[in-house]
Amino acid sequence: MFCFNCGAQLADNSRFCGVCGATLSGGSQGGQQPAGQGGYFAPVPPVQGAPVSPFPDGAVPPVHDQPGAPFPGGADRFNAGAAPQSDNSFGQPGMPFGDPNAAGSGVPFGGGQQGIFQGQPADNAYQFSNNAAPGEPNLFQNGQQMNYGMPMGGVPQEPAPMVYSQPAAPKPKKPVKKMKLSVSVVLAVVLGLFSFIFGMYAFVGGIVRNGIASGELSSGIRKTEIGKIVVGDMLTRDGMADIVEKNGLVLPDKRPEKATIAQIAALTVNENLPNADLTEDKINQIIDKADISKELSRLVKSYEEYILTGDTREFSDGLCEEIKQVIVRSERYVIGISGMKLAPDYEEQLDKVLDSESDTIEGILPEEALSGVSGVLGFVLSPVVLVVALVLSVLLILLVWVITKRVPAAFISGGAAYTVIGALLIVASVFASNLTMFSAIDYTVVEKLLTPLVYNAFGMSMLYSGLITLGAGVILVALFIVFKVLQKKRAGTAPASAD
Repeated sequence: MFCFNCGAQLADNSRFCGVCGATLSGGSQGGQQPAGQGGYFAPVPPVQGAPVSPFPDGAVPPVHDQPGAPFPGGADRFNAGAAPQSDNSFGQPGMPFGDPNAAGSGVPFGGGQQGIFQGQPADNAYQFSNNAAPGEPNLFQNGQQMNYGMPMGGVPQEPAPMVYSQPAAPKPKKPVKKMKLSVSVVLAVVLGLFSFIFGMYAFVGGIVRNGIASGELSSGIRKTEIGKIVVGDMLTRDGMADIVEKNGLVLPDKRPEKATIAQIAALTVNENLPNADLTEDKINQIIDKADISKELSRLVKSYEEYILTGDTREFSDGLCEEIKQVIVRSERYVIGISGMKLAPDYEEQLDKVLDSESDTIEGILPEEALSGVSGVLGFVLSPVVLVVALVLSVLLILLVWVITKRVPAAFISGGAAYTVIGALLIVASVFASNLTMFSAIDYTVVEKLLTPLVYNAFGMSMLYSGLITLGAGVILVALFIVFKVLQKKRAGTAPASAD
């Protein structure tokens, strides 16, 4: 037989359970009701004050399966799974398990729920819990207090919500709002025009500064034959007549506006000194020996230095004094070449002439001739200003892109500006190297003085700068064309909208 309270296997004639101490009245059938269909019996509440367990350590001896056991599967069922435990107490002893509405019970079973056995394993040993109400002693020493009506497996818990993770979606890009085409065209033209102005200033200013700093003008003048310069090439007919009248010069009868410096000097000396017998060739020898071209080169060099540095120390004594020293140094050449002697009061008369024209002569000095604009010239030709102008010419093109949001507008405005700059510089270089091809200015001074000086100082730099700038402009225009072609191709291959 089995104990109706703890399920332990006992002898058939046992009156007390040796495990839980429950009283088994009526022998093998006294404490049991007929088994229900499932063969399980509802436990009877333990007798108060009964001994808890005959075993001092509370261990439950193993139970082996025996034939005729009221539990299906035998006692070894407890070793194969969870130990049975009721989740509710019954209103009356002996009520069949699983039959809450049995006749005579009068008490609903487990709130209308079917009771089941349950237990929890610990170290491969089963722990049992009786159906004592909360607060009552647990008759199983090796068990644990369980709550009434606890279903198998403990208190049900809500499943933890499943958290789904996914990569953060990229932030949608804001659509670029482009200006209207008309506004974009106007901005491109205006900013392109400013880019042209700054670029032209940067290139031309850089060319001029480089030519002045290299000293091409002053060094070129030293190689010029001063006596062979045609005065009429530099002065108009009225200007020539004015000089002749003021200075008592004698001009040739034929084409006086085309007389050379040496010719005018020889005619004038011979007119005032009948015994001089000076010719044009002798005057040229005197000019060459006196190195007049070198003195003029020094004058031009002073201009170059004054524009770049503002220094005029070379003419600190005045231009009249410099001219007097040049003439005095030429006296021995005049005497040696012409064979004539100078008057005793020659230097006094020279001083008198220079003093009478001192205002006009001193006005040739750089600080006098460039008075009021010298500071401006030094500023506009300074390297920092020229570099800033060049950078601005590039930034203005980028500004078209930033404002209008149209890449083609920036390309075409920059391409137009730089192409025009390059073309103008190339034309200026060609013009400077071929001044004599224009019949209106086909003069000896231009051919022998201005053309070599201007082209050597500025012409080659203009040519190189023009080619570079023109190349940059052509590249930008080509990029504009390529960009527009690609835009049309993308527009042709784009799917039609649903609208």
